[in-house]
Amino acid sequence: MSRARRIFINNEVGEISRTDFRRLPADQKREFMELWFRERFEGPEQETPRWDGEFHFIWGGPYDARDELGDEFGDLVSQKMLDDLIGKLEAENSEWAPTSDYQDNPQEEPDQGARFELGSPDELEFRAEILRRLNNLEELLADRPAFRHGMMGHNKPPDEITEADANELDDLAKLGAEIRVQLSKEGPDTKIVVSHFQQATAIGERLKAAVAKKVDMATDEFVKALGEELGKSLGKLAFWGPLLGSLGGVLIWLKMWLQALGVM
Repeated sequence: MSRARRIFINNEVGEISRTDFRRLPADQKREFMELWFRERFEGPEQETPRWDGEFHFIWGGPYDARDELGDEFGDLVSQKMLDDLIGKLEAENSEWAPTSDYQDNPQEEPDQGARFELGSPDELEFRAEILRRLNNLEELLADRPAFRHGMMGHNKPPDEITEADANELDDLAKLGAEIRVQLSKEGPDTKIVVSHFQQATAIGERLKAAVAKKVDMATDEFVKALGEELGKSLGKLAFWGPLLGSLGGVLIWLKMWLQALGVM
């Protein structure tokens, strides 16, 4: 006898039969539906690449909360319960991208291999886009405000550069230059690029946390503002806003390149 279809919520909750789900209290149904959705979908500002002002859903999507929840739970809960959760989610995003565990990933399909080979026209074009984005990042780093000593106790504006910031930015500039050297070669050493990508990602996370503290925001709130409404929410960050946005774009494109080559 075939096993009845079950609902996998997430790793913490596990799975539940559809019969058992129907028997749950209403508040637990709502909680599990939202957990199910957020396990699979996220706002495109998280990782989806963006250029020419638009998100490009290269890993699948865009997905609609109404369609996805309706397909999975439409015969298990009332329409009002569905509509209440959908309304909450649509207030956050009208379009959703897959989370990393649910992304379309062609290079991992059997016998497909990487999406392009090193040195192919598509790969070279992709690499040129990363170098273009590196140019922009390097220009922003070169124009950063100068770190000034003797500022203890000063009511610093959010764009003020501390000594710790300056050291992180120096390290980031060196990593960017080393990534440029590799990407400019006919045959880049992808292991070196992966290492530099990981180091630059770590620096980016530390900088985001530091800048979030400057503007008195939780880091996740700051990241959301950075991705969604940079000009409106972070207009006072004349340096940090554009820099972190540019760094995020470089890292996203670099990650896609490494994944397409099958090395990440």
